[in-house]
Amino acid sequence: MTQFSSRGSARTTVPRALPSEVIRVDALAQLSVPDRPGVVLLAPSGYGKTTLLAQYARNTTRPVVWLSLGPGDEDTAVFRKNLCQAFHVACGVLPTDPTGALLDVMDRILEQMPTDGPGVDIVLDRAEHVTQTHGAFLAALIDLLPEGYRVLIATYDSQGFPLARLVASGHVSVLTTEHLRFTDQETATFLQAHDRGQDVAQLMVSSEGWPVSIALSLLESTAQVDINQLLHDALTPLPTEVLAALPDLALFDEWSDDLSDVLGRPLPPEWLTTLRRAGLPLTPLGRGLYRPHRLLLNLLERQLQRLPDRNRQAHLLRAQMAAQDHDLSTALRHARRAERPDLMEAYARDLFPALRVQLDFTLLNELAGLHPGRAPDWWLELQAVAQLETGQGEAGLSLLHTMLNARQLSGVGFAALALHAARQGNFEGQLTHAQAGLDVADGTVRTALAMQLASAFISLERFADGEQVTDDLIRQARAQGDDLTEANVLSMHQYTLLMQRRWMEREEVLRRARSILQAHGQRRRALQIDTEWAQVLIEQGQHDEAAALLTECIELALRTQPIHLPTLYQALARLKLIRGDRDGAAHSLANARDVMRSLNLPVLLPFLHASHFDLHGSAADLERADQAYAQLRDAAQRPIFRRHLLPLFEGLHALDHRQADAARAALSAATRDCVDRTHAARAQTLLLALDAQQGQLSRAALDASRHTLQALDVPSVTYADQRHLSALRAYLAAHCPEHPLAGQAAAPTALPDPVSVGLRVEVGRKIELWAGDQPVKLPLAKAGELLLWLLWHGRGTLHDILNDLWDGSRDPKHHEYFRVVVRRLRQTLKDALGFPGDPLPYAQGAYALQPELNVALNLRAAQDAARNGDPAQLLRLHVDALATDLTSDWFEAIRDSLRQDQLYALGEIEGRISMNDPGLAVTLMKQAVRAQPADAETHLALIRVLLRHEPSSAPSAFQAYRLMLEREYGEVPSREVLSRFRDLGLITA
Repeated sequence: MTQFSSRGSARTTVPRALPSEVIRVDALAQLSVPDRPGVVLLAPSGYGKTTLLAQYARNTTRPVVWLSLGPGDEDTAVFRKNLCQAFHVACGVLPTDPTGALLDVMDRILEQMPTDGPGVDIVLDRAEHVTQTHGAFLAALIDLLPEGYRVLIATYDSQGFPLARLVASGHVSVLTTEHLRFTDQETATFLQAHDRGQDVAQLMVSSEGWPVSIALSLLESTAQVDINQLLHDALTPLPTEVLAALPDLALFDEWSDDLSDVLGRPLPPEWLTTLRRAGLPLTPLGRGLYRPHRLLLNLLERQLQRLPDRNRQAHLLRAQMAAQDHDLSTALRHARRAERPDLMEAYARDLFPALRVQLDFTLLNELAGLHPGRAPDWWLELQAVAQLETGQGEAGLSLLHTMLNARQLSGVGFAALALHAARQGNFEGQLTHAQAGLDVADGTVRTALAMQLASAFISLERFADGEQVTDDLIRQARAQGDDLTEANVLSMHQYTLLMQRRWMEREEVLRRARSILQAHGQRRRALQIDTEWAQVLIEQGQHDEAAALLTECIELALRTQPIHLPTLYQALARLKLIRGDRDGAAHSLANARDVMRSLNLPVLLPFLHASHFDLHGSAADLERADQAYAQLRDAAQRPIFRRHLLPLFEGLHALDHRQADAARAALSAATRDCVDRTHAARAQTLLLALDAQQGQLSRAALDASRHTLQALDVPSVTYADQRHLSALRAYLAAHCPEHPLAGQAAAPTALPDPVSVGLRVEVGRKIELWAGDQPVKLPLAKAGELLLWLLWHGRGTLHDILNDLWDGSRDPKHHEYFRVVVRRLRQTLKDALGFPGDPLPYAQGAYALQPELNVALNLRAAQDAARNGDPAQLLRLHVDALATDLTSDWFEAIRDSLRQDQLYALGEIEGRISMNDPGLAVTLMKQAVRAQPADAETHLALIRVLLRHEPSSAPSAFQAYRLMLEREYGEVPSREVLSRFRDLGLITA
């Protein structure tokens, strides 16, 4: 900085650099471009305006006139005097007549300034003291400054200064809180300069980049100073009437002078101006709107909660406002805080049925659980429906049966009971509940019950009755011009067509239903139709499209309708098997099994066992295929399964065991009765192979097979049956090369979508994530903890996770930080793996890793291996050294679990393994001692094994044990241990 004089008061001297000051590179770059005569730094207190201007002034080559303004500068004479002093200190000039109007004095000062220099920067810090009284002067000064001169103004209140006009004219640029808040990098630099290890992301969430909040966070561990104290200090001097009014504003994210109209009572005069001039963190949004900092709102909300009557009134007002905006879920939550169950019920009357129709059962279940007392019957009925659909089946079913016995059930409840009965394979019960519901229901619920009636008819093989019901419903919907109801009914009508093997008609129905639902943006309601359509795409060989659609459907089902997941996972397994990914197919089938167990869906078991048969049969693993076949026969007791599903697999099982006559009979029944189009085509193809094997191929059979396969993708038909088709393919290649089956089977190609991604989490002293042999950098320390927590527990609610990872904290900043951790971890997994969906979905009120991610955790793998007879990996774990920075109870529980398993493994080695393979027992024990040299129990177990199988080595092992105790713990063997080993002759004294 060029200076003509080094003397001056503190108010006219550029402030010195602060200790460990962060250089604001990006903001300085914006200040350093003298393209406009005015720059205004407009932000609340604590955003580093003075620090930034001082950094600029100390480093620029341009002359700088610095003036820090104060309360006295509202007086024109005082301001004029201080301005003249600043020019004198910086440039050595004084006006010939330092009296008169401010603009005249400035003209006289500028006349004395050199005309050939680089220009001058005039810095006015803390200008909120003069903008109201001298704003017109500052604006005129900026308009009239000579070329190269600039005015840089720092203020938190621009009232009285025509900022909008100057910005519009291009004379002024503005730096606001968006430019002045700390970036992640600046925060990291600040923490490093102060040798602090706080998590940058967490600090950024809680502070929103407010520099003073970040600075004060460093003091919290050593001094009783934090950002709340700063806010208290800023609030305390405010007028009493303003302080008294502030808690009522805690629930509003935007403040303006119009809030008095919203509140229905006057606020103190000039209240918003008073707050701005007090330097409170209010970000201007334009049009008279300001956004209060979240920390300020949190403080005011805590004050509001200490005023029960006002708290209830404030939430009541917000509930009414949300209801006027048709945001009924928000209205209901505020009504709960207002302690108004009557309003909750009024809002829920419209909201809950809409959520049921939209299939948003997760939100319905959450909101239904908010009622503070005895909810009305209709509320409880809808809550039970939501529980049935979100994995709380026992609770929902119990509630519905209680209401049924009390004769309180409406058509909604009967429809839910009918659907539940169908999922259990109790089709007679489904029929009974549907008919009972139709006796009491009206409106749209009658349609749902009629569809349940049709479903029951179909499942009981009364296909004509089922089709009659759906035909009637479709005609009614079309007559009323009700597209959505038509689409809903079509989802059942396609089932009637499927069961009658009218496949082409079914495809047209699926297309029609999809087009209606897509046109109306009904993504949730389209889920069942999309699930069926994905399987049509697979049949047609459109595997890329099917993979993309299945990924979308699985994500949606995880969030809203998990009941569809078993079918989706089985379709995905089939797709993977077609493309040769047997491991991925097995993983998807395991996911299907897990969901079926959690939701109690035994009706789907036959399909799962059939899929497992294909998985094992395609690998020629006949032993496991036989097991799956036995399970399939046990599960397929219903006539509908025995007639329309089982015959294909009876035929395949017979072929595997060279029972040609039984195979022919079963496959002939399958070609006639199987309702899955590819199953029928498979049966026809396998019969052709049997004919070829027996020398009975006919031209008619070949033509019929060719006609069938022309409408299908051949690999999608033959993927599981290659072991039976090689001879047929060779024959056709030689004698009928135009047949679709002719030639060798095409080699399967990898799926374009990474639907079965391999991940590995290694817990040593740190938590590490690997994708294959490549390390994946975890974005935050808490991201590793969250990943480990989810792998160990499977899934968890926000409450569960905050309890463990944040020690039960309900601090809003920890809640916000948790959301940052989830977002960062999601993005890390997506970037590292190229996963097309959400790798960490929030579904059914809980967080869990996407089941299609194949994740291995070394701790679980060690436990599983030990339980399968291989304890080596488990015994190599040094439990006390795992994740040494984690001291929470939840991880200590993991350590305890591993210790218990290690003790059990030691017992297994001493017992079963020692008897069957003494050499292996000794080797495992020695490995365990090397891995955990300070663990007394491991040493003692080794000594006992050696005494039994290598007694000559036992004394040296005992000496190693004694030395370890002395070195690690300053102890000697217990009297009991010494006595036991003395009796065994291991020691002599």
